[in-house]
Amino acid sequence: MSYSNNVFAITRVEKFLRQMSEASTSLEWESEEPYKLAYYIREGIHVANQREHPYGKLAGKFIIRSKKNKVIAQLRVLSPEYSELKRTLNKMVLPGLKKLLEVVGASIQHKAEEMYFPDAELDDEAIERLYKWTCENQYYIVLGEGLTLTVLDPGESKWSPKTK
Repeated sequence: MSYSNNVFAITRVEKFLRQMSEASTSLEWESEEPYKLAYYIREGIHVANQREHPYGKLAGKFIIRSKKNKVIAQLRVLSPEYSELKRTLNKMVLPGLKKLLEVVGASIQHKAEEMYFPDAELDDEAIERLYKWTCENQYYIVLGEGLTLTVLDPGESKWSPKTK
């Protein structure tokens, strides 16, 4: 079943959407038909998002779930500490990888936001080939003792080929 594009989808569940927009914690509602209510809430958010209504932003704030006799609007990010922990855990140190294919293979396998290769030994040609790969995969190269690949722009620290 696909979602409606009718504005009625918003007004049908507006009291729930209003509560969600004002909430700073997860919410629960009891319902005789929780799956149906969860569907209507998701549909209302979908239509609001299409119409650039403020309720459309709720999709990024909550996950809508249904259980036996209740609907749960669960916060996606519980606290800033959780975000910081997730960012910290998404940094990896990958020792023992020296060659270009090892670095690229590990990057493809792990897909971490930041990967440090302390033992990488790449010559100029290999770094230029790595640069082409990183451009296509939204990574930046930082050279130092070893090699770092990061999705966050490191500013002046990022490596780029010398212009001729």
